[in-house]
Amino acid sequence: MSKVISDESIQRVNQGNCFGFIRYVLAIDVIVGHFYTLLNPDIGFWHYNGYRFPEAGFFVLSGFLVFLSYHLSPNLKVYFEKRARRLVPAYVAVVLLCVALGALITTLSAGEFFGSAHFWRYFFANITLMNFIEPTMPGVFDGNLVAAVNGSLWTIKAEVLLYFTVPVIYVLAQRFGKTRVIVTVFALLAVAFTGCVYVHETTGNEAINMLAHKVLLPFGYFYAGTAILLYLEKFLRNVWWLLAVAVVLFMLRSTSAVLLELAPFSLAVIIGAVGMKCRWLNRLGRHNNITFGMYLYHFPVIQVVGMCGLQHVSLALSMVVVFAVTIAISLLSWFLLEKPIIEHKRLFEPLLRATVVKKTSKK
Repeated sequence: MSKVISDESIQRVNQGNCFGFIRYVLAIDVIVGHFYTLLNPDIGFWHYNGYRFPEAGFFVLSGFLVFLSYHLSPNLKVYFEKRARRLVPAYVAVVLLCVALGALITTLSAGEFFGSAHFWRYFFANITLMNFIEPTMPGVFDGNLVAAVNGSLWTIKAEVLLYFTVPVIYVLAQRFGKTRVIVTVFALLAVAFTGCVYVHETTGNEAINMLAHKVLLPFGYFYAGTAILLYLEKFLRNVWWLLAVAVVLFMLRSTSAVLLELAPFSLAVIIGAVGMKCRWLNRLGRHNNITFGMYLYHFPVIQVVGMCGLQHVSLALSMVVVFAVTIAISLLSWFLLEKPIIEHKRLFEPLLRATVVKKTSKK
């Protein structure tokens, strides 16, 4: 079987990068974009062709880092446990906090609220990652421009789905070679996406449109990030001219369908180049990275600000409040919930001991 990721590539990543800093840039962009979408939709320049830059950037980073995490995991159980410990605690916390918030601000009585089929549909849909089934709660944010409680959660189901594909793609790359597998993945994605767009344009089927933009596009950005990792040494030897071409292609992506389909690659090149070549930027986010919390918690905070009408008093003050409250909640979430669970190494010890014993017995 061929080696999927070289030791030299792992060494280069371990020497330092600024992916943590990039996460902060993307998280801030998400917050600003949703702020204007929810409170002042006349300013819409954070959007492009139905897909937003920061969400795409997060998928690129996940493709790079999660694939590397799988490669470095001693077995499948450890890999999935690491993914679960990173994602589940904060996700469950934000769903429960939104339920508590809804109960406090709903226009219904407590009995009507908790006795509503609407509420239970919201709760079970969101706790099981299917927030698109019911994004609203009864009597909550009905007067806002958008009634969704937390529109950021849609990416999590795509992330989880992608986590399950990583072991499959990795094994296939070992068996058939990474180039053949990656080319096949992108060829299939291109055919599937083009087909979905055609069906949507001819039939108006929104479920097909959702499949294209909420599942297939994340796959494209995720595995574009993975491709940078798989060919990291070659990428870094040619990084500057690749970066120049990628910036031009990404800026012109709206001018042609071909360039738009190349957007995952151009964005992955930009993020890979900045992440690996500007490691001095990673003073922010090196140890305590709260960007996942910022991503999860900001949307309901913006909705509360909108419900209170603070944006009509001062848009600038509203932005300050949104960032201050979001960062405060994210810090509490990180230090009280996420970090303790992520760093609880004893959860791994039985699995690691079993792996060591297994390897020793083979010798």
